Amino acid sequence: MQGARLTPTGIVGRARERDALRAALARAVDGRGGLLTIEGEAGVGKTRLGEEFRALAGSAGFAFLYGSASLDSGEPFMVFSRALRGSAAEGLFASDASARFAAVFAVDDSGALLSESAGGGSFDTRTLAGTLGAVQSFVRDSFGGGGGLGRLDFGDTTILIEHGDGVHIAAVLAEGEADGMREALRDAAKTMGGAERRQIADSVRDLATRSFPLRRSLEGVKLETERLRIADGVLQHVSWMAKGRPLALLAEDLHWSDEGSLFVLSYLARNIRDQRVAIVATLRPGEGGDLARALDGMASEGTVERIMLDRLGATDVAQIIDSVFSPNSIPSEFKSRVHADCQGNAFFVLELMRQMSADGSIALRDGAYALARPDYAMPGSVEEVVARRLDGLGMEAMSLAEYASCIGREFPVAAAASLQSLGDPEGSLAALADAHIVARRGETAEFTHAFFHEYVYRNIAGRWKASHHRSLGEYYEREHAADLDAVAYELARHFYRGGESRKAACYCFKARGEGRGGVRRRAGHQILQRGARVRPALGTVR
Repeated sequence: MQGARLTPTGIVGRARERDALRAALARAVDGRGGLLTIEGEAGVGKTRLGEEFRALAGSAGFAFLYGSASLDSGEPFMVFSRALRGSAAEGLFASDASARFAAVFAVDDSGALLSESAGGGSFDTRTLAGTLGAVQSFVRDSFGGGGGLGRLDFGDTTILIEHGDGVHIAAVLAEGEADGMREALRDAAKTMGGAERRQIADSVRDLATRSFPLRRSLEGVKLETERLRIADGVLQHVSWMAKGRPLALLAEDLHWSDEGSLFVLSYLARNIRDQRVAIVATLRPGEGGDLARALDGMASEGTVERIMLDRLGATDVAQIIDSVFSPNSIPSEFKSRVHADCQGNAFFVLELMRQMSADGSIALRDGAYALARPDYAMPGSVEEVVARRLDGLGMEAMSLAEYASCIGREFPVAAAASLQSLGDPEGSLAALADAHIVARRGETAEFTHAFFHEYVYRNIAGRWKASHHRSLGEYYEREHAADLDAVAYELARHFYRGGESRKAACYCFKARGEGRGGVRRRAGHQILQRGARVRPALGTVR
C-alpha cells in the first residue's frame, strides 16, 4: 500500500533489554567482555533486538561480526565459520588441513651445512643454524654413527632428522608432524647421496615448499583437543580484532546450533572477560539438549547473562500499529483486538499489519490511515497470516522461495537462481524482497525471519522437495567440481534429502573425513542421523 511504512520506525518497548545491550557494550569498551543471551519463543522479537544490538554497536564504533545456525545443517562450527568468513581465521574450519616444514637443512657427516631453505611459518634459518651449532657435537655424534638420532627436541623446537650416504637432512616442524613428512625426508636422504650441491639445494627447496596432509584429532581426548584448537583460534582472532577497536559479535538461532559452535561459544564466554568483546546470542529455550547443557554449564560458571523476552503488552502493540500507519484514525478497540488475537507476538502483529495493508483493509483516507474493514477476519494463528502473505506472491517468486528454502535461511543468490524453471530469477528475488520475505545482501540473501523459512520449507510437497534437493546437489557438484570436499556437508545433505542414497553415502563419508578428524567425523555422521527430521519449531500462536 502506498505510503505505509510496513516496518516500525524504531524498536517498540523493550527498554530493559535495550539497557542490557548498552551495558554489555559499555563493559566491553572498558575491557570487561561477556556473553548476553536473548531468549524467547518464535516471533517474540529476538531478531529485532539483534538488529538493535548491531545498530548500537555501530554507533559506538565497534567492529561487528555476525554468524547464525541453520535449520538441520550438519556443518560443524557453523556459527563461527560464518562469522569469520573471509577473515584470516577462516582456515580454522577447513575440512582439509595441511602442514609444511618451517625450515629444511642438508648437512654432511661432520654436521657442516650444505643447503638450507625456509618453508612454512616465520622461522629464522639463522636461528636454527645457531641451534644446531649449540648442539654440534651431539649432532655430529649422531650423524657419524651412520644412523641413530632421528628426532631432536630443543626447547620449543622439534627437528626431524634422516640419514643418507654422506648427506643428512634436518627439518624443523612448524605445526606438528603430518602424514608423509618422515617418508619424504627418508626418500630425499636416499637420493641425495653422491648428488651435486645444486641438486641437493633443489631437493631441500622442494621439501621446504611441500604441503603435507595434517591428520587432525580422531576420537576421545583427541576430539577435545581438536575442539580446543579451533576454539582457541577463534579466541585469538577476536582478541586480535578487539585490540584495534572493541568487537561486537551477534550469534543468531542458537537453538539450531551444532555442538562445535556451542563449545566455542562456551570457551569464548570463559575467556573474554578481560577483553573488549561483547557477544549477544539469540535462541529459543527448550529446543535441544546440547543447547540446554551448554547454557546450564555457562550459568554455573557465571559466564552468561540471560534475558527472557515476554510478549508485548497492549500499549506496545498499539505503538507498532501507530508506527507502521502514521498518522491514523484506527480505533483503539481494534488495536486492543489485535493485541488479544495476536497474543502480543511481535512478528504476528507486524505481518498482520502488512497483510491488511496489502489487501486494502487499512487504507489511506483524507491524509490518514483508516480501518476500511472493521469486520476484518483475524487469522487464527501466525501460520495463517504467513500463508496469506505468501498467497500474494506470483508463481515464480513462490517457486524461488521454495527452492531457496531447501538451501537454508541464508543462501547464495547464484544457487537459488539455478532453478531451471525460473524465467526471471532476479525479478523473482526482487518480488520476494518487496514483500519483505527475503533480504538481499550482495551475492547472498536470507529470509527476513525464521518463520518464513520454516513455513515455506515445511509446506513443500514431498516429491518437489526431493527434486529441489537433488537439483541443488547437482548444482554444487558442477560449481565446486575442483574442490568437492569444500561443500561435502551440503552435498551429503542435499543428496540424502533428494533420495540419492549412493551419492549421499559417498559425500557423507567425505563430510565425516575418515582418518582426518573426529569433529568432522561426528558432524558427518549427524547428517544421516538426523534423517528427514525437521524440528516442529514454528509452533502455533493462537
